[in-house]
Amino acid sequence: MSLWSRRIVIHYTLNTGVTVPSPRSEVGPEVLAALRSLRHGGSIPGVPPFRATVTHGQGCAIFTIWRGQESLCTSAVAWTEDGKVEAWRVMEDLYHWISNKHPGLMTAGATLTMPGTLPWLSVVLLPSTLKQRRGDVEWLGGFERCFAWMILEDRQSR
Repeated sequence: MSLWSRRIVIHYTLNTGVTVPSPRSEVGPEVLAALRSLRHGGSIPGVPPFRATVTHGQGCAIFTIWRGQESLCTSAVAWTEDGKVEAWRVMEDLYHWISNKHPGLMTAGATLTMPGTLPWLSVVLLPSTLKQRRGDVEWLGGFERCFAWMILEDRQSR
């Protein structure tokens, strides 16, 4: 049985190599409803200085979370074979660019490996994340997972 049929997304943070399963059951319908207005980007509800930009591909979407003019993280959610290739190329290039310019953002020994099962969500934390107070950005991981589920369900309903 695939993760998709069990309704689980693998959430992989490239900077650290940490993967966390994200079951659909952890995201309430009211959260998805609130996030639907962001399917093409915009201000994030409840956290006014933050916004999301979204680019949709074939079987994937790439989104970046911003605080003002500073990008904090870029994420990719992939749900098809073609989409995973497109999304992984973007995330791998970003990972290498960040690790060359800011090696301190990467955990020593973390390996860069595309998740083997669809769907997946991959994230690269960007240098400006370190400038933020922890309390201002600790919601990002949960938001990324909820946003990924909103994108997946939005795509399935089309």
